[in-house]
Amino acid sequence: MQANPPTRTQADEYLEHYRTTLASISGVVSTPNRVVSIILSDCVARASEAGIKPTLEIYLGKNFSINAVDLTVLLGNTIENALRALSEVPEDNGRSLHIMLRQRENFLIYEISNKYVPRAKVPARRGYGLRNVRECVKKYHGELKFSENGEVYTVTAILQISG
Repeated sequence: MQANPPTRTQADEYLEHYRTTLASISGVVSTPNRVVSIILSDCVARASEAGIKPTLEIYLGKNFSINAVDLTVLLGNTIENALRALSEVPEDNGRSLHIMLRQRENFLIYEISNKYVPRAKVPARRGYGLRNVRECVKKYHGELKFSENGEVYTVTAILQISG
């Protein structure tokens, strides 16, 4: 049995809902790079839904240039991991998320830090997220560092980019 195609009215309603959603997301964070703006806007929206107010430090020049897919891999995977870790932190324990993205000449410095619940041994996940992040950083002849300080986990990446 074949499903009935949506009517013009249903399609119009869907498009209007989609436009409204995009407008509300895209208005949250504005940077010189559209992809960065969209990813960070989504992060802020998702964090807000979880009762977290992230702090952002974004310093990008108008000539900032990095492949959109690579930006999505780097920012998307690390933000996803941070939000997942924050979901395990009790609300009364000061959930925090800080993102810094800074362009300095031909370098991009990215740092994301978040509160998390330390565990004795965390089982390995089968995802490809951090593996893809490592490959992305390697592609830009960069450096990737993970650190823990008490209950704060930090990922720092430095990439060589064209400025």
